[in-house]
Amino acid sequence: MPRSIVEKAQNYETCQNKMVGHYMKKFKDGKLKTRAKNVVKSKPQAIAMSLSIANKECSPLMNNSDLLELERKTNEFLYGKSNAKNNKFRNDANINLTDIKEGEKVVDYYLGKGEKNKAQNWANKIYKRVNMATKAHKVPNRIVKETVSIQNKFKN
Repeated sequence: MPRSIVEKAQNYETCQNKMVGHYMKKFKDGKLKTRAKNVVKSKPQAIAMSLSIANKECSPLMNNSDLLELERKTNEFLYGKSNAKNNKFRNDANINLTDIKEGEKVVDYYLGKGEKNKAQNWANKIYKRVNMATKAHKVPNRIVKETVSIQNKFKN
């Protein structure tokens, strides 16, 4: 079923929405399982799994408008709505794993297009933002690990 969703979808966002809907329906029916074949009982875990699967399956459909939307969201995460023009990083503790994952999609998009400098620039901005937040506040370990994994894409 998920493969047919990707084949029928016209764009990235439609594909992602349909894929998440498909897996959330499986969760509600008690049929969504982990890799270990255990039934998923937690709604946040089901959401995380469905988003992860959707991102992997739908990424070939990403186009320039999807990229621009991801860049806008990532800039808002980095600078906030008001500081984007003067490149002043936000210094609050509001960091979600979703923000990091969206930034990672931007990095992966540029790496896939062979634009390593642009990808590294985005990765460095994400790293600086998370680093500033860790100095001022407690940031969940999962977010730090995800940020480091983005940086590790550039180690040769």
